[in-house]
Amino acid sequence: MDGSQRRRSMAFSSILPAVYSQRFTLAKQDGSSKPATLSLPPKSYSFLKQPSLSMMEARSGMLQHPARSLSTSTTETMTTTTSSTLVPSSGNGGLPVLHLDHSHLQPGHRASLLSHADAIDLYQQNCKKTHHPEMICDFALFLIDAGAALLENDGNRMQYLHRAEKLLKQLAARGHPAPHYHLGILYMSGLMKKGKQQLSKAFPYFLQAAKLHHQDACFRVAKCYEDGMGCSKDLKKAGQYYTKSALLYHPGGMFRLGVAKMNGDLGVALDPEEGLEWLERSMEVATKDYPHAVHELGLLHESGGGRSMMMLVAVDLGYALQLYIQAADQFGYAPSAYRLGECYEHGQLGCEVDLALAIHYYTMAAQSNHAEACFALASWYLVGVPLVLTVSEYDAYVWAKRAAERGCVKAEYAMGYFTQVGIGCPADREVAKAWYMKAAQHGNPCAIHRLQNRFSPATSGLSFVKLMKSRSGCLIM
Repeated sequence: MDGSQRRRSMAFSSILPAVYSQRFTLAKQDGSSKPATLSLPPKSYSFLKQPSLSMMEARSGMLQHPARSLSTSTTETMTTTTSSTLVPSSGNGGLPVLHLDHSHLQPGHRASLLSHADAIDLYQQNCKKTHHPEMICDFALFLIDAGAALLENDGNRMQYLHRAEKLLKQLAARGHPAPHYHLGILYMSGLMKKGKQQLSKAFPYFLQAAKLHHQDACFRVAKCYEDGMGCSKDLKKAGQYYTKSALLYHPGGMFRLGVAKMNGDLGVALDPEEGLEWLERSMEVATKDYPHAVHELGLLHESGGGRSMMMLVAVDLGYALQLYIQAADQFGYAPSAYRLGECYEHGQLGCEVDLALAIHYYTMAAQSNHAEACFALASWYLVGVPLVLTVSEYDAYVWAKRAAERGCVKAEYAMGYFTQVGIGCPADREVAKAWYMKAAQHGNPCAIHRLQNRFSPATSGLSFVKLMKSRSGCLIM
């Protein structure tokens, strides 16, 4: 080992706490790591298939757990589904963007596939022949999809969007609920204003569709009232529309109604038993856009749910693990994937330590921008796992930066250290100072210590580890 490698090794030792020293040991021992075959005990659980139509008094709230609570981000990430597919947008606060399934009509590299223009002509001819509202609505959605796929400076983009808007308004005037809802989504997406959401324009269309008993519109109106999007904040009305969406079997509405009853929030009488029933019903109809109940039930069965849930939920770690696996593997839900990463890294919930599976689930969650998962992945890139993950300072830097940009305070401190020492990036004291200051403002004690001591030597590994050892402290985890 030459001098530069020795200095880098010392630098790593100064930022890896005991748990990451353990990771390094595990990585060396697990050189031939293979995915473990997990045998889970069968779980017999009786779920009610249909919600009772008598449950009219409800509001929305946040489910509290003894060790951890349902975070605001859990409900903020719920996206609205339509008869077409909607996916979350990374840059618009969790609001959906249109992603319509017209793959059979999309232009492609093969000459046999239709161009957008040809597909639009065929669609239009069929609409003229039938005048069927659903076909016209589907045509409008295809126009939106085609317009969204074009660059902003393409002249056809706004032509397609305005044409779709006109068709939807014509259908809405005839009293059809779905066009009202799709107009709301169109305005909320920002497509008509170069990315600027038109919330005040979208809300009336959502409201009208909800009055016509459109399932997704009821949920969207509730969310608008709860968050004050395009309307004045009104928690009572939010509760009413969450209830209506739940009674129309909307999985997100069932979930929000359930957590409200478990908390007694927003004017809802505390009723944990009924709240649990709504969570179970939401789980039965969970989708990729609304997997939240599956994960929250996993948390409840892992923790027991606290004193208020003592007689309702039994601690069942095997079943909790099953629920996390379902939410992660079936729905790609990042919080569940992160929890599974922890389980396979530390041997929790009956899992054997398996670093390959741990990194698999951390990666799954990190790719959905889960901050803690991004940071866990960054730390693993520092030590690597033979045959699974190659050491890469650059990747460690990239994932740590992504975690820091998403509010992970430990990652903010790590970014200060990386830029001070030059791990995965050029050393830059000014940039390091900025990251340390950001972490210090968020209460990170080690960042405060570094600033007070004018960047204490980066290679003083032993004293540094003694200063802060815990995951919640100043070290990488």
